[in-house]
Amino acid sequence: MTRPHLPPRPGAHVAPAPAVRLEGVSAAGNGAGGPGITLALRPGEFVAVTGLPGAGKSALLRLIAGLERPASGTVSVAGVAVGALRGAAVARFRFAHLGIALPDMPLVDALDLRENVALPLLLAGAPRGVALERAAEVLRLAGVTGAAQTLAPEEATAGARQLARVARACVTSAQVLLLDEPTEGLEPAAAEGVLRWLRRLASVEGRTVVVATSRVAVAAHADREVRLRSGALEAA
Repeated sequence: MTRPHLPPRPGAHVAPAPAVRLEGVSAAGNGAGGPGITLALRPGEFVAVTGLPGAGKSALLRLIAGLERPASGTVSVAGVAVGALRGAAVARFRFAHLGIALPDMPLVDALDLRENVALPLLLAGAPRGVALERAAEVLRLAGVTGAAQTLAPEEATAGARQLARVARACVTSAQVLLLDEPTEGLEPAAAEGVLRWLRRLASVEGRTVVVATSRVAVAAHADREVRLRSGALEAA
């Protein structure tokens, strides 16, 4: 006799659905012919993607972001298969669910640092005053304070520009943050500060923080290390 399916008991632990799921994923020209990467990233998890140069760290972030299509396998974010989206739907989904800081996403020279960080909010229709206030707070949490927030990118230090790029990725309520080498060019104290903040975004706000890094000190802050080799998963 088949027993009926019963819902979980009140108070019973139910594991949350993965924020990001990869099933047999390989990038074009990278790791082709292998089993691909199968991986689940949980809400509230801080994950460091590590590996030697050319291992596929940046490519993995771009696949999750839907900026590139996998040669094989599927990538899902918030339960949606990113590869199934087309045209403007990809951009809308990315805007709603992902905060992204990649090397090929520079700041806008005509805007100061605070305005750069506020840009995603302004594009979403937030009132300018509200967007700038939120941007100032996020910049402060990232480590840029006072008059430095209103400097143009060309006037700001390299470290402040880097922190502004990270802050811009985190300023919305996007639940998955994809950050490529977020501590690149930062002084040790600034790097430590921004990593502690990213850790809080995961542990307190429940956001999934995915950091591509070649630095052991950065990976030490993560809940889990995902190590890549030649586009394949070496350890997770």
